[in-house]
Amino acid sequence: LASPFRRAATYYSYTQLPGTTIGLLDFRLLLDRDAFNRFLRETFTQIKQDNVQHLIIDLRQNGGGDSGLGNALLGYLTDKPFTQFARSEWKISAQTRSNSGAVDKPDGSIIASVNEAHAPPDNPLRFRGDVYVLIGPTTFSSATALASTFKDYQLGVLVGEETGGLATAYGDVYSFKLTRSGLYAGVSFQHFTRPSGQDDGRGVLPDHAVRPTAADIAAGKDTVLTYTRALIQRTSSSPQP
Repeated sequence: LASPFRRAATYYSYTQLPGTTIGLLDFRLLLDRDAFNRFLRETFTQIKQDNVQHLIIDLRQNGGGDSGLGNALLGYLTDKPFTQFARSEWKISAQTRSNSGAVDKPDGSIIASVNEAHAPPDNPLRFRGDVYVLIGPTTFSSATALASTFKDYQLGVLVGEETGGLATAYGDVYSFKLTRSGLYAGVSFQHFTRPSGQDDGRGVLPDHAVRPTAADIAAGKDTVLTYTRALIQRTSSSPQP
């Protein structure tokens, strides 16, 4: 996990690829809602001014965090109703009861809820171009949930490798300090199901599988990004029906 002393701005950055109508949003961690909302307003204002037609969102180094940031980003990309989790289940305990609101439930009981899809509010900065999402083995937790939302609602084209995190998985952690050792530990108390409802024990799978070779990595070549740029070029030059 990134150091808490890093500035939030280093978690996410945006640039327009020189000489193209392609924007690249590098999204490293889902933290700091206020900073991210400012970043989104500034970034999508710039995207609109520059007439960007294709947006690449890089989640390959994103270890997760606050899924609310994923909702905020999706609000700039679609007007379709969506939910990041079709279903969630919460195990009640003395430690988690106050957060669940289920004060009358006994320890060990499970609360299940079905989450309805909702359309995001109107957004004058909403991006109307093509979206590509880069994923890989170091895409985890809430970043995996965001990737599964793109996949299940067909909100973007996914390129790269299967995510390291499972698409349907446990999340939300209760942290505590061990009495004897003084070490900190954590245990999950919620189970989240991806939007499609599927639970196959897999991560999110790309639409275009691209695996960098050892030689590519050693040479500093970003094979996945290069492939995506070529894919955009092929798609843009293809005759439209």
